[in-house]
Amino acid sequence: MSYTKGKWKINKYGEVIAGNNKRLVLTGVSLFCSGDEEKRKEVLANTRLIAAAPELLTICKKFLQDFDDKVYICGEDDEIGQKEHLKELKQAIATAEGK
Repeated sequence: MSYTKGKWKINKYGEVIAGNNKRLVLTGVSLFCSGDEEKRKEVLANTRLIAAAPELLTICKKFLQDFDDKVYICGEDDEIGQKEHLKELKQAIATAEGK
């Protein structure tokens, strides 16, 4: 099964809306209308991250497709960990895809 396609956004009620203008049912995420301001900001930040997930996944997959096995290393050592970063990117994509 794949995720709901299209650009996701947050409506004025703090709900994540899919590209087909239907509300996504998410568990464990809610936007508090009252209470601790810092907690409300944290929940809103989490909601924004969830809404950005489809675009982030698409961009990560495009990047990996363009650059996989084309790691550019200056010198003999991978000083900035490019190979490890590509490995982590592949793992993150696999996790997002339920693999």
